[in-house]
Amino acid sequence: MWVAELLRRRPQLSVGLDGAVQAWRALPEPDLRAGPEAARWVVVDTETSGLDPHRDRLLALGAVRIEGRRIALEQSLDAALLQQTTSEHANILVHCIGEAAQRSGAQPEQVLADFLGFAGKDVLVGFHAPFDATVLRRAMRAHLGVRFRATWLDVEVVARCVFPDAPARAWGLDDWLRHLSIPGHGRHSALADAFSTAQLFLAVLARAEQRGARDARSLLKLERSARALWRLS
Repeated sequence: MWVAELLRRRPQLSVGLDGAVQAWRALPEPDLRAGPEAARWVVVDTETSGLDPHRDRLLALGAVRIEGRRIALEQSLDAALLQQTTSEHANILVHCIGEAAQRSGAQPEQVLADFLGFAGKDVLVGFHAPFDATVLRRAMRAHLGVRFRATWLDVEVVARCVFPDAPARAWGLDDWLRHLSIPGHGRHSALADAFSTAQLFLAVLARAEQRGARDARSLLKLERSARALWRLS
């Protein structure tokens, strides 16, 4: 049994995939003190076969890049992953990735290698980021043998900090978009959600800068402080 586990943890990669992984590993860590004009972010959204990030499968991955204060529309990643078993009908109604699309998706290891090349080691941004972080970490380990320890920022937590006028109850992405009058752009897909999250993040960045949080280090500290306070309360 331990042999099977070892093999599962270390998949055999082609030369090209292994080269992509090694190139990613050699990249420097992100500069968390870069100012607003120089900062680089990658906004990520995942679609999954369920709501449990520790068990459910990654179905699709979308990502867009933010450079400085603008969304680089010419730089994006949008991919559905090949599934051996399609998700349940109720789940398909949520993410709209039908059985045919799931069975004709790209090889998971190629999609994940492409993501490593696209994102590098820039700070990753997500809405409810711990969910996406867990899903990606599991997929990277299973398909590429990579221990994916990226720097993540949860835009939802920071939004609640810098927009205290918003209701205290838990909000979804659509609620925040309506609150800040940001159009939804034909959601629901991983790329569309990533783009909407990027728009929300730009609004959060602008308000955070007004409050003195002008780099990733400050925003990450703000997020950690908020989570610690919520746990105490």
